Amino acid sequence: MSKKVNMLNFLRPALRARRLSDVSVDRLWHMGIRGLIIDVDNTLVPWGKSVIPPAHLLWLETWRGYGGKLAFLSNAWHSSRRLPLPDNIARPLCPFTIRAFKPLPFSAMNLQRLLGLQRQQIAIIGDQILTDVLCGKICGFYTIRVDPMSGREFFTTKLNRWLEKFVLADCQSRTDE
Repeated sequence: MSKKVNMLNFLRPALRARRLSDVSVDRLWHMGIRGLIIDVDNTLVPWGKSVIPPAHLLWLETWRGYGGKLAFLSNAWHSSRRLPLPDNIARPLCPFTIRAFKPLPFSAMNLQRLLGLQRQQIAIIGDQILTDVLCGKICGFYTIRVDPMSGREFFTTKLNRWLEKFVLADCQSRTDE
């Protein structure tokens, strides 16, 4: 039983939010977070879409206004997932990695190196526990799980969602205690 509890604790994100724009930039900054690694599909944009919603663009602009560093990480295989970003968000340096193979930590750790920050200064934000959150936990980053923006997803993600229900149920039962 204790192994199950330990694994569920490990998979539990540090913070949950309905969507990216609901995460408090001010809170992250005051916690010492200086860099964000953000998942693309169903976190930044709905799955398969390439237009960033205005609320998320404003949120990214606010983050940059604080002086925060920014990177994007996607398991997608197509270069079309490299979304066009306005200059005030894309500059300075804003690395964008596709084919990340999350939850494997290699791409995220490379982004950490490019951002020039320590692990405790980075938060990873994503909609999947078994890819984004797990990758962040392995890397030692602060983890934020947002609700998926769309029900439309890659077929393997649907399997992950089924497994995530168990972790989310455990998270909910702990908040009810």
